[in-house]
Amino acid sequence: MPNWCECVFVFSHESEAVIRSLGEKHGELLQTLRPMPEGVDEYQWRLAHWGTKSEVAWARITMEPALLENGRWEVEIMGDCAWGPPTDALAWARAMDPGLVAECAFYEPGLGFVGLDEGAGEEIWQLEGYDLNVMEEVDRLCDDLPGKLVGRLGLHARLYGDIAMLEGYARALGEL
Repeated sequence: MPNWCECVFVFSHESEAVIRSLGEKHGELLQTLRPMPEGVDEYQWRLAHWGTKSEVAWARITMEPALLENGRWEVEIMGDCAWGPPTDALAWARAMDPGLVAECAFYEPGLGFVGLDEGAGEEIWQLEGYDLNVMEEVDRLCDDLPGKLVGRLGLHARLYGDIAMLEGYARALGEL
């Protein structure tokens, strides 16, 4: 069973139809971005061409398709990928449609990294060196990361929530 990498995808395009197609097929997001041909070894092909071994799991629209002030349509989709983000699928989709802006913010808590793929290559930050059980360290981490990444992932609130949950467990165990 893989580690799951949480991904927040933001797609924008001048065409409403392109954005709506991504939103409507969010359960087959990678297949929509880069269709897998028939008769191939699915596992190997996905690794080589999507950058992950399977389709985005638990994909859901977190922002309905919307027309922005700049005249572009945008949709936000959140889901989990095996091991890491599907940067190869995103790069291919961008190359096939230069009008498509495809971004991905990602967080892999098991291996301790976060990152951002905005089309010019991905940036990855390791979380080692931060004690994510201490609020001041969470603050320091979130100050050290790009605001866009922290905001897209809701990282600050999420990590604070993790601390609160652990403190609740500790109190409950102490009361046994």
